[in-house]
Amino acid sequence: MSLDDLIPDVDDNDGEDDGSTGCLLCVAFVLAWLISAGFTLREVRYWVFGRTIDASVVRVHPPVADEDSEGVFEIRYSFVDPSSNDVREEADSVPASWGPPPPGLTVQYIAGRPGTSRILGNRSNIAIGIFAITSLCVVAGFAYLYIDAKRALAPHHPSGRGPRRKRRRRWFPKIG
Repeated sequence: MSLDDLIPDVDDNDGEDDGSTGCLLCVAFVLAWLISAGFTLREVRYWVFGRTIDASVVRVHPPVADEDSEGVFEIRYSFVDPSSNDVREEADSVPASWGPPPPGLTVQYIAGRPGTSRILGNRSNIAIGIFAITSLCVVAGFAYLYIDAKRALAPHHPSGRGPRRKRRRRWFPKIG
């Protein structure tokens, strides 16, 4: 597959495309949904199983700013996991806009799982929003397909009459 197959083929003369734009958008939509689902599952794991504890900062690597961002602080911290009484030394990255970390900070972790901790407040809220929006789009798409299929199959209903019409509800009793 070449790069030309991925780029939409639009003729300037007739203004029609060959349908590859829609296919490319569907692939991008599915990728956005899958990637945001992974981040959302990670967040759910912290919401359900996460615990907080105070940790002490072991080492801080200062941020290296470039032309696009201010950089990130690489923070190495340690804490005692109460479930196993083991000392865990782990690391996390936070934006430089948060400022330098204090000597002690609060960490969110999953008990008994080394390597699963983060500084409290270091969440993926954008990924959760993308996941929610794309999931609602999927539900709306399936609802549209269901309604469209029901409408298309109505003349082929087994009774031959199509779907039954609902009686109108009368708000006032009929007089006379």
